[in-house]
Amino acid sequence: MDSRAQEEVPDPQGRVAARLFGVLSEFIAPEFLSFGGGTVLAARWCHRRSLDVDLFCEPHAYDGLGPAGREHLEAAIKTIPGCAAEPTWCDSIATYAEIDGLEATLLPRTTVIESVRPTRLAGTRLVLQSSAQILYAKIARRMYAGGEIVARDAYDLACARRFDLPALQHALGSIDPREIHVVREIVRTMPAGRLIDDKVKPVIEPRVQWTGEALKEAVLEALSVPPASRGMSPPEEGSGNSGPMP
Repeated sequence: MDSRAQEEVPDPQGRVAARLFGVLSEFIAPEFLSFGGGTVLAARWCHRRSLDVDLFCEPHAYDGLGPAGREHLEAAIKTIPGCAAEPTWCDSIATYAEIDGLEATLLPRTTVIESVRPTRLAGTRLVLQSSAQILYAKIARRMYAGGEIVARDAYDLACARRFDLPALQHALGSIDPREIHVVREIVRTMPAGRLIDDKVKPVIEPRVQWTGEALKEAVLEALSVPPASRGMSPPEEGSGNSGPMP
């Protein structure tokens, strides 16, 4: 494996992802699996803490397991060192486990945006989603389709303008402008206090003293960034400008 195509994810998240992938790849072809979510962004940008591990699978590969395959997969996951027997489950919607005290999920989701230079979790064959792919999922799937605006997603979106602007532009360029408008209206009309409270504050970098209003404004500004033109080649990972938050 080319070492230049590998990325580190700090433990315990990296360790849990590798253990889970080791079991999953016995049931699902590795090329259909990927590691995404805020945990990957946090590893790249070092902007916040992460409290879970989100792996993703192409839906057709997950559906192909069938009830019997999911039952065998659940049993295999429970053999992972550090995995709690309860609650661990595997159904037609998703797979969930708690490993080393972290929530670990496998979600059947289609990857919409291409990645020019896919990278892998160091020491494994597990593909890491690009920042554009992750931001797309947060905006189009969770914020728009799910109607869910939570602090960690809002904070990731706000930070994307500084840490990887090309990825944010590419994600926005892949989303219907009407959907972006809906998300902006949801954010604009929601109470700022919902974006930052005692339950979610710990994930945010303590050096950055965000207020609810400041975070809300930063999210609206991120959603107003001019998107990349449709059909443009996606940016390579690491093409953004990393740097400390103001």
